[in-house]
Amino acid sequence: MMFQRFFAVTVALSLPIMISGQALAQSIFVPAENRDVVMTMDTIGRVVPAESAEISPTRNMVIEKFLVDPGQIVRKGQKLAEISLKSVAQELLYLKPYSEISRRNVQLTKINLEVANQKLDRTTILANKGIVKAADLDRVKGEASGAQRGYESSLAQLAEIEAKLAEVDKRLEEIALVSPLDGFVAQMAINPKQMSGLYQARSGSVLMRIDRPGLYLIQVKMSDRDFLRLKDFPKCEVRLPHTAPISCSLIPPDGIPERSAQSVVALFPVAARFEFAVGAKMDRHIPKGIEGTLRLSAATPQTRLLVPWNAVDVEPGKTFIHKKVGEKLERVPVTLGWRDAFHVEVLDGIKSGDLVEAKIWPPMKVKS
Repeated sequence: MMFQRFFAVTVALSLPIMISGQALAQSIFVPAENRDVVMTMDTIGRVVPAESAEISPTRNMVIEKFLVDPGQIVRKGQKLAEISLKSVAQELLYLKPYSEISRRNVQLTKINLEVANQKLDRTTILANKGIVKAADLDRVKGEASGAQRGYESSLAQLAEIEAKLAEVDKRLEEIALVSPLDGFVAQMAINPKQMSGLYQARSGSVLMRIDRPGLYLIQVKMSDRDFLRLKDFPKCEVRLPHTAPISCSLIPPDGIPERSAQSVVALFPVAARFEFAVGAKMDRHIPKGIEGTLRLSAATPQTRLLVPWNAVDVEPGKTFIHKKVGEKLERVPVTLGWRDAFHVEVLDGIKSGDLVEAKIWPPMKVKS
């Protein structure tokens, strides 16, 4: 609820000073008033995507061509760039033909083993009947044993080649640049349209950022005093440049408070989640790290006795108000409560309707 800057002013003016036939009023009397106030708490923070992924190469590489542009929608697993894979390609060129040869060799040695085993079975039957000599049976057994060793050797060779191919595939997967989620390209290290020739990408460098559209977080840090009051502010909204206020939901804080060497105040990390409506002006193109305001407000208005700030005198550890009693001013000690930029709540010492003195600067001209 917004308030006017000044309360209704009574016609009574006080402390006039005469200057060239005119009086300058140094203060005015205003009534203390009960007003409905919706308590709010504003905190400045920065906006980050609620779900985002940075694309970084795991090793130094040469990019021949980017396949996406800033702002483009991408799907999970979509290829983002063409990468020069000369060293890996040479291994594939070497291993793939040998893999095919090894598979055929396994098939041939398996057939040889089956034939050798069948021959051994027949020879053993004939040897038991005394038709084949023992020396011939031993020779056939040797042939079957050799066929078994050949088959096992071909299997081992194929397994070795397939293991090397799997290692190459893993390396290809590690250096491949693909989108890890459905989203849009929010940021790129280089504009593909301005790219000329090859692009040298270093290991760990950020080539692009993929954001999930719509959902964002505003991250703030609250002092321990404000943090402990969060339960009093169930309503939440985010205010960003060039947008209307956006409803948000406060994420239950679970961070560890931070303390700086310059201050004894603990700062608690707090975040709120918000979502742009479909077609909203800044959706999909919101800059990472843009500054915004997280406004928390109470659920219902509360009636409070308010006076303007310029009606309060402050001394170390004490606050006073000058209340008009008849034709005199009475200096009353008061306790202050809720406050905003222009008004402050008075918890004791005065009541609604009491006239209090409020200082004016610069002084107001009045007729003498």
